[in-house]
Amino acid sequence: RLRLRQVLGGWFRAQAALLSVSFCIVTAGLLLLRAPYALGLGALIAFVDALPVLGAGTVLLPWAAIVLLRGRTRRALGLVLLYAASPERKREFDTNLNNFDTMLLGGMWHGASFNFITWGALNGIGILVYKWWKTKTPAARILTVILVYLAVKCLYHWFPIPVLSMFHFAFLVVAVAIILLNVVPLLWGGKYRPSRFKGGLVTVWNTLLTFFFISFTRLFFRSGSNLDPAEANETAWRTATQMVERIGGQWNWSQVPAILDNYAPVFIVFLIGMIIHWLPDRFKRRYRLWFASMPVWLMAVVAVATVFVAYQFITADLQPFIYFQF
Repeated sequence: RLRLRQVLGGWFRAQAALLSVSFCIVTAGLLLLRAPYALGLGALIAFVDALPVLGAGTVLLPWAAIVLLRGRTRRALGLVLLYAASPERKREFDTNLNNFDTMLLGGMWHGASFNFITWGALNGIGILVYKWWKTKTPAARILTVILVYLAVKCLYHWFPIPVLSMFHFAFLVVAVAIILLNVVPLLWGGKYRPSRFKGGLVTVWNTLLTFFFISFTRLFFRSGSNLDPAEANETAWRTATQMVERIGGQWNWSQVPAILDNYAPVFIVFLIGMIIHWLPDRFKRRYRLWFASMPVWLMAVVAVATVFVAYQFITADLQPFIYFQF
């Protein structure tokens, strides 16, 4: 009983402290905005902010929308900023900022180059988008991708540059995929269960989307990994931006057979890796145990054969990986 009292007492003290901080922030903001009944509204918003489900946005955001419709833009912007400055929003903002900074510093750790900084920033943005995305409903996701696609489409119409062309096509594919993944399973009939059907498609889509996004960020990471930092900022950045422009420019499909022929070993290794990746976990566990149970001499033979096969794919002009420089 004493332990329960201590726990409850600590919880109430923490809630009271958060309530006081929220009250002071909201009331001060309302006073600066010269809102009527600032003290009473501050107490009400602080109380609503302490509730588990509602939060300060339940009052501030509709209020800001109403004020904006009445033509008072400054007060509407102030109310939105006040909502962003609430303790709960601040904690979330600090967490997201720390996540982004970690990836940005990870890029700078690899070298003093704009390419590495861009690589880190892109990965940080990807983490923030993923954190935001997984908390949204299917309807919110569909609306978001449609709005983003329309925004990119307008930008591409006004500024028809290769980078926007690439993003225009990418967001079109993402928008169509998100709509199909959330609408088609609801209409799907026959022998497939919608939940199982959707789950398999979502797994494939998530894997492909992650693969293409990480490959895109690697354009910036890899193009400067074999250069001296003194020339990386200029040469590597030009290389990466040229690749992005070519992706967003006109494609010459007649070169595809020649590329497949010249880089056949690379595509074979990639295909083998994807096949191994998609093998069932039970099958992977079985052949690992089978290898571990081999005699030592047979393990050595398999290891030598694996190294020999891998060596056949090594080319003379292979660029050294960045970590080999340290």
